[in-house]
Amino acid sequence: MSDAGQDTVVWDAAQRAVVLQYTQDSHNKQVVSKDLGATWGPAADVVLPAAVTGAATGPGRGLQLSSTNPVAPGRLLFIGHHGAYVEDYVWYSDDGVHWNVSRSDLAKMDEAQLVELHDGRVLANMRNNHANASCACRGIAISADGGASFGPVSYDPQLPEPVCMASVVAAGGRFYFANPGTVHGRTNGAVRMSPSGLPGTWVDRQLVVNANGSYAYSCLTDLPAAPQYVGLLWETNLDRGTCDGDSCNMVFSLVPTSYFDE
Repeated sequence: MSDAGQDTVVWDAAQRAVVLQYTQDSHNKQVVSKDLGATWGPAADVVLPAAVTGAATGPGRGLQLSSTNPVAPGRLLFIGHHGAYVEDYVWYSDDGVHWNVSRSDLAKMDEAQLVELHDGRVLANMRNNHANASCACRGIAISADGGASFGPVSYDPQLPEPVCMASVVAAGGRFYFANPGTVHGRTNGAVRMSPSGLPGTWVDRQLVVNANGSYAYSCLTDLPAAPQYVGLLWETNLDRGTCDGDSCNMVFSLVPTSYFDE
């Protein structure tokens, strides 16, 4: 895919398909794989209103609501930002083909991820350019209607924000969050755990990744075949002899969930 970026993927368990969305030439696109990524179907336009078209997806992972979700079981959702720190939008589909846009635009937010809470609500965890002067931390908004609308943006002081992409995922009945664990600079990566995913519930204990070293963008994933871990794909510069910058290497790590039980 030439001149394409912001690739964001989700596993559609209902259709047994990998759905990947991305931006290309200021348009939103989608490709689907029915064989776990070995081959891909043709690119299709994701038709969104003009005000949303070209919104930079993710990056990271999309979200499929659980089959037991009380509002929209199996719904696919993506979140993206339109303009740097202008606003975030959420778009969703119940068939993987036709897309609707949330009635809420999340002002002054940027790269974001979605996660389904225990009660079926959807939480948006968002990068912001320290929009709240009193808290250099992540922006949060919650939907009670399957992503069709979101409540107001609030801020979670337990999740410091150095102005960088971050990741959140549900795994094994708990929630995990990863980003540079500081308010300045892309360093000191940290993984945090919460039993509910809600603001104010993140435990104090953090697993530090590459202490004092480079840590930029990251993406968490659940590992059903190895539930004693969560997976973490992260950018760094571990091999300083062959690359420059804070994000010229990519590393996949296994994070032991037992760390948060000690």
